[in-house]
Amino acid sequence: MNKSIVYITQDNNKNYTQAHRFGEPRFVTKGEYSSINNSKQNTLIHEDIKVMAINFNSNTDYLLLSGDPIVISLCVHAILSEQGYIRVLKWSSQDRQYAPIVINT
Repeated sequence: MNKSIVYITQDNNKNYTQAHRFGEPRFVTKGEYSSINNSKQNTLIHEDIKVMAINFNSNTDYLLLSGDPIVISLCVHAILSEQGYIRVLKWSSQDRQYAPIVINT
């Protein structure tokens, strides 16, 4: 059986210890999306997201939404386009833990 992976949308130096209970954490990208359309940074982010979407398994993996809202949106769109549904982890400040949520197209 494959171990679940928690893809974290952006590496932004936060503590993701709680995510370990859902799988092995892996960062999708580190950069912020630039307002300059032909930015090399944006090209790298798109490449990182494409690789993640190809490898993402909606049956076992999770996407942890963190960081730049544009990067988050691109990640969600890429996975939904590839697979039709996605499992995400949403942080609950009240419970101080992640709650899994399934999003269907």
